[in-house]
Amino acid sequence: MLSKNTTGRVPVSTARTLSVKNINPHGTLPTRSYTGVSKPDTTSNDPVKPMQKISSLHGLKVIDPMGASSHKTPFAAMYAKGGIPCRLQHGSVKHKLYWLRPIQEISFNPLMVVFFQGLIETKHPYVFIVGQGLKELMASPDAANKIAPVLSQIIAPLRCALAVKNQDQFIANLNVLVQLAALVGPTLLPYLASLLPPLASKAMATDMHTRESVTDALCECQRFLGDAAIKIIRSRIPTFSPLLL
Repeated sequence: MLSKNTTGRVPVSTARTLSVKNINPHGTLPTRSYTGVSKPDTTSNDPVKPMQKISSLHGLKVIDPMGASSHKTPFAAMYAKGGIPCRLQHGSVKHKLYWLRPIQEISFNPLMVVFFQGLIETKHPYVFIVGQGLKELMASPDAANKIAPVLSQIIAPLRCALAVKNQDQFIANLNVLVQLAALVGPTLLPYLASLLPPLASKAMATDMHTRESVTDALCECQRFLGDAAIKIIRSRIPTFSPLLL
């Protein structure tokens, strides 16, 4: 049972990560972490098939580096111009981010807003960079104080991100909401009602995993925001059953 002193700002690492059914049982951000394919069995007489691209394994489209099409979000536009201070570092098994300067020296204004706008991206490598970048930024030193001045500006893009139709992407964005609640605590209360409309419809989804994921995320929000969140949540989602803290 959770203790009473868990309300408020806590290390982001304590936020429970929601999982994608049959996709990622280890609790990392779904659709935002990519694992390579295991080596082929060389003992078989069958011809060895070439390895698939990581993006194709996850059903992601890949950006055309030579394309001249308009960008979907300000994040993609800024990344194309070199304005995002990190790069994707390819690994043989797992990708990671390389920050161009120490992460504790990076200003959140307007970078954090741009990252939240990128949560609706559907192409590789944007999907990974946005998800992993937000995770690392919100876990960086003094992140709670640095995000406070732009908190009101990230609510609208986060609400849009919670309205996406793809289930894997939706649950990944639920994780971002939980991370944000863990980071800022009750400071998020004035904005909570604005984030609930897309969750209200998902809470009534026919898919049980989606419903349970929404419930888990709302319980985590209650945990970090306090009992004041219960009334706000129930005003939009009357079926919500709060935690007994």
